Amino acid sequence: MKSERRHEIQENSLAHFLEGAFEAARPHAALVGGIILAVVLAYIAYVVVALNSSGPIQDKEWQAVFTTLDQSFRVEDNDVAQKKVADEFASIAKEYGKSRPALWSEYFYGQQSLSQASDVAFSDPKSATADLDRAVQTFQKVYDETDLPVLKVKALWSMAEAYELQATPESLGKAKANFEEITKIWPDTNTAKLAQDRLDRLNNPDISGKDGFYAWYRTQDFAAHTAEAAAKNRSPLDGGIPGMDMNLEAPAGSLFDNPGTGTPAAGTGIPGLGSPGTTPLPGTETDTLFTPSLDLDAADGESMPQPSSFTEKEEAAASEKPADQPMKTEEPAEPKAETPAEPAKPAEEAPKAEVPAKEEPAKEEPAKEEAAPEKPAAETPAEPAPEEPKTEEKPAEGEQAPADPK
Repeated sequence: MKSERRHEIQENSLAHFLEGAFEAARPHAALVGGIILAVVLAYIAYVVVALNSSGPIQDKEWQAVFTTLDQSFRVEDNDVAQKKVADEFASIAKEYGKSRPALWSEYFYGQQSLSQASDVAFSDPKSATADLDRAVQTFQKVYDETDLPVLKVKALWSMAEAYELQATPESLGKAKANFEEITKIWPDTNTAKLAQDRLDRLNNPDISGKDGFYAWYRTQDFAAHTAEAAAKNRSPLDGGIPGMDMNLEAPAGSLFDNPGTGTPAAGTGIPGLGSPGTTPLPGTETDTLFTPSLDLDAADGESMPQPSSFTEKEEAAASEKPADQPMKTEEPAEPKAETPAEPAKPAEEAPKAEVPAKEEPAKEEPAKEEAAPEKPAAETPAEPAPEEPKTEEKPAEGEQAPADPK
């Protein structure tokens, strides 16, 4: 009971004190409210200034950056013009200090240096040393001075690529550290996934190991290889490259083989297609793309189309089987019996009647024209029998055999 009574007395004392304080401050309420409002406004102003701590941003600064960036896209293949663009980026970065346009311009200046080094990485790596050192310093400055996460990540990534081109064990270790830091700055993003892929690649012994690609790269004298290749007119990188499968097989098949041999053709030009100017003409015996059924010259010099195997199959599917059988038996008999009798008109008209049978196999016209070849079949045994008694009589007797049932 005493403790409860004591607690009530303390609460009453606090209430009396607060009531007295409010009564005393009532005449100064406007002043107190103004002070509180001023403090809030000052805090807001501080936050705004902190977010824009890189300095005042003016339109002309961004305009200068965009103009130079657009110019860099227009002169990609001109080394002299690219050097001028790089100098312009450096000038903008120096003029505007630590503003955001200046830091972006500094980043683009580093990109120009990295691009120039990449162009000679496999021709004269020693000449790229100065550009790589300049690029690393530029990206490091951007990373240290910017407060934008996106610009930090870009600077780290480009710096890692410059370290990779330096290709020393120490620089490769720095490249790994940069990619690992990107995964921490922007976790669960596509950029982080790509950085992890590059990190896994650098951890591969075939790439960065003792006998890996970069170890091979450091021992190469690309300038000497290029000069030797130019003298011998061959590729400067003939041979194997560690970590890369260069054993690419040429395509196989009829289009890439020597006609009629099935072996890859030798010569210059596209692998397997032979040397230029030696391609067989269509219609020759060595052309693999030539189809005999497409030949317009028949056997023994007769200028008439021959039925192809494709049209025979389609005729068999479109017409009745009894109609197809006499056509198959007459094909070998027609050329042999008609070749000596060239002036015979019925023999010339019969092949002409077969032209629509080749072009329009689906129609029923070939079935109607079957009667035309039957008439010369009955006449042919009568003509050659008296004129050629010395020839083989067995074909004549065989030809008269189908006439007896008629």
